[in-house]
This record gives sequence, structure tokens and C-alpha cells, in this order.
Amino acid sequence: MKIKKGISLIALIITIIVLIILTAAAVLTGFEIMPEAQLAVFYNNISNVQDAVILKRNTNLTHYVLNSGAELEKYKWVGIVNQYTENSAEEGIMPSFNDAVIQGINVAKIDFIVKNNMSISDEEFDKYYVDSNGIVYYDGFLYDGITYYNRLVTSETIPATSPEPTPNIAEGPTDGSFNTLKGVNSPKLAQGMVAVYWDSNGNEITGNDANFVYNDWYDYSKTSLDFGTDYLESKWANAKTSDGSYWVWIPRFAYNIQSGFHAATAGPIAIDFLKGTSDVGASDNTTWNNVLGENKWNIHPAFYYTDSASNTTQIPGYWIMKYMSSQEYSSDEGSTWVPSNVTYQLTKAAGNSTYYRLVSKPGIQYWSQMRTFNVQFNSALYYNEGIGINDLDSHLIRNIEYAAVSYLAHSAHGRNGTMAWSATCQTQYAGHSQNAIATTNTQYSSNGNASGVYDWCCSHTVALYCTAGTPTGWTSIATADAKYKEIYGTYGYEPYGAAIYEISSTQGAHSYGGTSNWGARGSQGFTCNGDTRCHSLVRYQSFGYSHSHCAGDSASSDVTGFGYTRITLWVN
Repeated sequence: MKIKKGISLIALIITIIVLIILTAAAVLTGFEIMPEAQLAVFYNNISNVQDAVILKRNTNLTHYVLNSGAELEKYKWVGIVNQYTENSAEEGIMPSFNDAVIQGINVAKIDFIVKNNMSISDEEFDKYYVDSNGIVYYDGFLYDGITYYNRLVTSETIPATSPEPTPNIAEGPTDGSFNTLKGVNSPKLAQGMVAVYWDSNGNEITGNDANFVYNDWYDYSKTSLDFGTDYLESKWANAKTSDGSYWVWIPRFAYNIQSGFHAATAGPIAIDFLKGTSDVGASDNTTWNNVLGENKWNIHPAFYYTDSASNTTQIPGYWIMKYMSSQEYSSDEGSTWVPSNVTYQLTKAAGNSTYYRLVSKPGIQYWSQMRTFNVQFNSALYYNEGIGINDLDSHLIRNIEYAAVSYLAHSAHGRNGTMAWSATCQTQYAGHSQNAIATTNTQYSSNGNASGVYDWCCSHTVALYCTAGTPTGWTSIATADAKYKEIYGTYGYEPYGAAIYEISSTQGAHSYGGTSNWGARGSQGFTCNGDTRCHSLVRYQSFGYSHSHCAGDSASSDVTGFGYTRITLWVN
């Protein structure tokens, strides 16, 4: 009897010690002390599995970066997702998170390699899953009427309706900060904007999709070390607004026209992406020339603006309409929208009694025969069109912003010197053809693939104040805040980065192809025959083509413009 009593006492002591250890483990993982042994065991086990997954993923990231330079988004899952091996990653197969759906989250079974020496039975370990963010889930542990799914989620914290799958957008920055791994500023998403890209099968993947992979979103790497013809790899970041419009991110950079400056022969343009809103290059260069000239490093002036109060704001980049502006019409007060082929309409936000809005979508006829004040007014009020974005500044594209896209497109981060713009605007449909989608007609993209800016060959009405006159139109570009426009003098006196003097040998010929009738409406550059109502310049063709056709800007005459256009966005 004494022996039996002694054994019972020892067993009791051991049980108490185990409970103390388990509840201590629960405290260390950030939860209240749970006196119930079963729940304490659950928290202890799932915490061990979660820590093991984190350790394995970090080990993968370190190993493959140092040893093979592999695509981390694939290799980091080796030995974590069930039966996902190094061979799977080498073959370019992405892990599938479709083994189960737990509270609306797509998850994959965890490979038994992770189990290692854990004191968890095989049968029990088979109930553990991982989502695409690396969060470990359990298929449901029920205790006292509450179901526990992971270290943070219970049936009490999950809403009655399952949420959208958690996107992988959290795997990288989306605030315009410098992404060290990418070597470029991250796209700055405004509220209501969602990341988007197209996979190798042409499927559109958005940041709300469970299979969204941050690393597949963008890559502005050089396509070739030489000034050659390889331009198919650079991937520019895209986003969508709630109206279905597509946008392309132009990150802050400095440029260098290495040869062909103010000449009849085109030369390469080098790019050094800048860090955040600083003047420090990805190369760590901090010395800039900022002058007109060949082989001069200049911080492109598209990435800052100065308002009428002389306040200068530096920006990490800006969003530009992926497609030339088109209009949509609604007959039911904005509930549904259809493409509209009418011309020069004010939008609803700009005061039209009928529902029109500007969009950036493929396959819709360009917005044409526009009035200048309509262009500027509609562009400035884009954010009021019900797209759900409050932290942005929308405006008619400035000439300097037009030029920055052209320089990036011409560089090794775009088409790398090739040109494929001829006759691409004859159809007058965004994306080059009626019913086009993002993955069609990619030869007309600024970087030769679906991620680029389309319709860049077409004439663009840009916010350039051509003369010193004062127009009568109250919505004119001339009377707009200084940050929304530019004021140029005669040829050769415009700023560096403007894609005019820098890339042309004379007023009438540009080194990057075609000719330019600079000053076609007058002999003084932008004077437009002295018409003081002229306050926009129409830029023709893709890279440096210029034309001095000026769109009149008067509320009384409302002179029709000559070019199409698009909007750019600054995210505040």
C-alpha cells in the first residue's frame, strides 16, 4: 500500500509540473493562462509548429539567397508545404494552398519534415496546415463551445461570414519605401487600390487573391547590359482602382543620356532608381549633375513638384493610366457602366447632369476631340468619381511626367532601345484593338509585355503652359496651381528631363525617329501664333516626338484639342 501511495503522489507531482510548464508556454505565446490542460497542450503544440515553420522558412531564405540566388517565393516553401521539394521549385512549380479552407483561408498541409522531433503523433500532426503568409492553422480544436484554429483565431474572433482570403501583399512594402530586394521603390498603394499582375498563363491575379505572390508583382531589373533588343523581362507594377481602371507605377529615378544627346542618333539612357524620396541612388550614388548635357546624371524632375506657395514636395513615384483615357456612361445613376464613344464630355463629378466618367481600360475607344478645360477639370476631379480613394491627387499628365515614362521605356528597364510604336493609334481603341485585354497586343506596351503602359505612341495633351497670356477660362491650366502644370520658353530652354532638346538635333527632327514640327503654329516655340488661350502641348509618338499644336483654353470658345490624354496620380 505504501508503494502504491508513493506512486500516486509522484504522478500527481509530475502532473502539476506538466501543467505549470504548459501554462507557462501559453503565457510566452501571448495568451492568458489557461488552467485547462487540453487547451494548454493545444497552444503549446501549435506554437511549436508555428515556430518550426518560421525557422524553416528563414533557413530556406538564407540558404537559397546565398547559394543559388533562386526565386525565393518558390524556394522558401521547400520542406514546409507537403511534398513540395527543391525539385518542385527548380521546375518553377508554385506551391498550392488548396488542400483545405479553414475559416475562408486557403491552406496547404504541412510537410512531416517540419515535425522533426516534436512530441506530436503523426495522426495529430496531419491536422496542421499553413497559409500563403506562413501562418499555421489547425483544422479545429473544440473546447468549452469555442473552436480554436490557430494561435490568434477562434470561432469567436471570426465573423459569421468567411472573409476574403488573406493576400500575400503583406510580404513586401506597398508604401513607396525602397525595397532592397527589388532595388526600387515599392508601389505606393492608396486606399481603394489593389495590386494586380498577370501570370504566365495570362490569368489576372490581384492582391485580394489567395494565390497572389508579392515577388511576382513587379521587377524593374535591367533586361540587358547592352543597348540591344532584349526588352521582355522587366515587369512594371500595376494596380486597379474600384472602377476597374488600370494604373502603372513609375518609381523615382535618376537618368543619364550616355550618348546621342541633342543629336540625330539615339543612344542609351542609364537609370539609377532612388531610395524613397531621397536623392540617394540604389547604387548609393549621391552626386548628381542636374544639368542638360551628355553623360550627365540628373534626378528626373517628374518626381517632385512645387506649388504656387513655393512649397516643394518630393515623391517616391507616381501612378499613370495604363491606357489612354476613355469614357464610360451610366443610365442608372452610376450603378452600371458601359463604354461610351462620345467625345469631350464633362464627367458627372465635373458638373455634367448625365453620368460620364473617365476610365483606363483596354478595348474602349479613346476619349477624343476634347476641350482643354474639360481635360484638366475632369482629370482633377477623378478621385470624386466614386472610386473610393481619398488620399490621392489626380491631375492631367504633365509634360515632365510624360517624358519620365518615355525615358524609362527607352532604357534597359523597358524596351532597351527598341521602338515598336508606328501606326499603333490607328484603331483608336485603348490597348490597340477593340475588345483588347491586358495580355493582348503587348508589342505596343512601353516594356514589351502586359505590365507596361499602352498606347504610348498616340498624341498626348499634356499640362504645359505655353504662353504668358491669361486665358478667360476659369478652369484653365494657366490659372491652376503651379504643381499641376509647367511653363516653358523657347526650344532649348526647357528643363532637363523634358524629352525635347535633349533628344532632338533641331526643332524639326528628333533622334529617336520621326520629325517634329516644333513651333508649327508660330515661330516662337510655344507661342501658338500668339494665341494667349493656348495652355497645353500635344506630344506626338512614343519617345521625344513633340508637336506644338496647342489646345485652346477658354470657357467661351471651348476650342477643341488635338490629342488624347491620360491622368497621373500622386498618393499622399
